[in-house]
Amino acid sequence: MVFKRLNTPFVETPLGKAKADYDKAKGFRFFNQFHSVVILLVYEILIAISWDPDVMNYNAVDVWFIFANSFIMYGTLPFSLYFIFRFGRSMYQDWFGIKNKQERKKDKETKAKKEKEGKKDWKPEAKKPYRPNTWYLLAFTLGEALFWAFAIFALLKWVVFGLLLVPFEEIHVGVALDTVRSLKHFSSSPVQDLALAFGAGYYEEFVFRGLLFMFLVWLSGKNKRFANFKISLKAVDGVPLKYPEFKRKESNFVTAMIFAILIYALSHYLLPFADEANAYTFLYRCCFGFAMYLIFVYRGWAVLIWAHTLYDLLYFLFV
Repeated sequence: MVFKRLNTPFVETPLGKAKADYDKAKGFRFFNQFHSVVILLVYEILIAISWDPDVMNYNAVDVWFIFANSFIMYGTLPFSLYFIFRFGRSMYQDWFGIKNKQERKKDKETKAKKEKEGKKDWKPEAKKPYRPNTWYLLAFTLGEALFWAFAIFALLKWVVFGLLLVPFEEIHVGVALDTVRSLKHFSSSPVQDLALAFGAGYYEEFVFRGLLFMFLVWLSGKNKRFANFKISLKAVDGVPLKYPEFKRKESNFVTAMIFAILIYALSHYLLPFADEANAYTFLYRCCFGFAMYLIFVYRGWAVLIWAHTLYDLLYFLFV
């Protein structure tokens, strides 16, 4: 019996079947929306239970949330509720096999076309409920994201030291990001740090890997100098936006990505309590942004936001 189990192909084992379900789920909008809702819910709940009027700033990323609170009442809460409602409704429709507005419109157009062809008895097919094992989706995504987060956390500082040609005897092994000043636990509690890791994991990717690209595309239609930013777009179900479609042989994508990475790195120096301005932190942010783009392009939105979240958690735990 033992030998029979050892000879069983991986794809036929319970773990193998779970991995197959995970790979298949990536092709459905439910996958990205599910992970987006989980992260946003955890973020807003933790922020609510740990709210403290005496806490002003946390770390460089969170300054953007504080800045947003100055102009938008309740900070990110309205956006989170909107995303949760929108994605939750879509997930509900998929789970119970209810067609959405676009699907009903497509059926109506197809029916009109069939009637013109004389097929008046044609009826649209019912939508099959999509009910994946959400525990598999969560467990496998967290496992993959933790791998990338730990790899970036453990190796990126060495890459930056190498690019800066820092002699080995002068390298501080424990340094992860801010060489001179660390903003970890700056008047904040561990629960708030945990909450803000989730918030940065979603909203920072949404802003810098989403809205920033949209701004570059908008510029392409306003000024001939930005013509190289014209790139094709595709929908990403984890955010209510269309993202630039990655093409290896298209220099426009690389050009836009480089500009977006530079803006992302520089943005951490614009507000009070930001990063220490030096070559190390700037290059570190650039390399981190580049790594996030690679994860998004090759592994998808869900792995991206979890990898960013888990990286921030590793930073709070070990730095």
